Amino acid sequence: MFVFKILTVLDFRPKLKEVALTLKEENKMPLTITREMIEKDPFFRKGKEEGLKEGVEEAYKKNIIKLYTKKSFTPGEIAEVLDISVDVVIKTLEERGYKVK
Repeated sequence: MFVFKILTVLDFRPKLKEVALTLKEENKMPLTITREMIEKDPFFRKGKEEGLKEGVEEAYKKNIIKLYTKKSFTPGEIAEVLDISVDVVIKTLEERGYKVK
């Protein structure tokens, strides 16, 4: 029985050494994520670009609605002011439930 315990302990020694090395490597890893690390991340860049694009599109939509409802601009006038196509203006107005003249 004693020999079995010794063999068991000897069998765990290489595994313990491996675990100890892993723990040392984990201790070397930074605990905080810096802004630089985030900005280098390709997923962050892609998300930032998509968010910016969505924000610009939403701003255009709000401006289209304001010009149509408050200033009574026609879709053609709105397209000219915002430098976008008339089709985009009409589509946006229809999506928001407005009947285009």
